[in-house]
Amino acid sequence: APGVCAAAADFACKRAASGSLDRTVRVWDLATSACLATLTGLSWPVFSIAADFAQGLLLAGSGQGTLKVWNFEDHSEATTLAGHAGTVAVAADFAAGIAVSGGEEGALKIWVLGTPGCLQTLPGAHAGPVHAVTL
Repeated sequence: APGVCAAAADFACKRAASGSLDRTVRVWDLATSACLATLTGLSWPVFSIAADFAQGLLLAGSGQGTLKVWNFEDHSEATTLAGHAGTVAVAADFAAGIAVSGGEEGALKIWVLGTPGCLQTLPGAHAGPVHAVTL
């Protein structure tokens, strides 16, 4: 079976999400270990996840230079955020409505959640790939 590359958890909400090489994101109930949802639509493996389980929002960074935003309560894909090359790392402050992503090309991008456009790009923020971001 394909391996898990990313995970996020909220123990207060008793939820977790995992992203894997099989190009899916799974949402888990930590109390029962049941898989609540399997989100598809990525054509590359999932390498990073940021989730707000209370709001039902999830961001997944893939190897195709994009972020997918889902409402995992109804399994709907809200939007695709594009603009990186290769693997994308993501972190989000859902209370502030902001996400930050880093790409294989070394750029950082700041996104306003709920809008399709990038608020700011820091091109060449790093000489090499960005493998992780946090807020």
